[in-house]
Amino acid sequence: MSFNNFAKMSEIPYRIVESLSQKGSENLFKLLYYNDYNALDNPNLTFKQKMDMIWKYEATDSKFNIFLKPLVVDEIIAQTTQMRINKLTIRPENHLQAVITYEFAFITGQNIAIVEKDGIPCPRIDLLEEELLKSLNGLDIGGIGYFQFSDDLSRLCQETQAINNGESFFGNTIVLALRYMSISESGVCNG
Repeated sequence: MSFNNFAKMSEIPYRIVESLSQKGSENLFKLLYYNDYNALDNPNLTFKQKMDMIWKYEATDSKFNIFLKPLVVDEIIAQTTQMRINKLTIRPENHLQAVITYEFAFITGQNIAIVEKDGIPCPRIDLLEEELLKSLNGLDIGGIGYFQFSDDLSRLCQETQAINNGESFFGNTIVLALRYMSISESGVCNG
């Protein structure tokens, strides 16, 4: 009988960033990387620059903009923007497939909270969410599954203003889901 063995599930957050770097919106990365009002007018980043934004392990995280963990430290500098990706839930549908939800947290400093887009001042957080949804909703993450922002897939799919320290940074979270299946064959009865 076959079962979902959840192989490579731990790679999904990295694969999200990798897929966004290759197939996603250039504006998403500009909004993370450039801290000025005219962030969208700056040059596109290279694939290496985008991937170098991921915190892997450093004593300080102030040099990075993308984190594969949910923890927010109070030492966030007011002049930075971050995206944090973490698995929120796994809900099995049956023995073969499950729905996994991922939370994307966007955090920005209050001094850089507004960005110009097409001559209009827009909230940086709203633009980040817009670019993420344009890029990720319906995107196949390297054969793992298609991300969806859909209540039909998970009732957790929503956006929430949920992050702030009350003085220098704030942010929103948005939840997307994917149906995950990684099959293993097992003919052995261990019971």
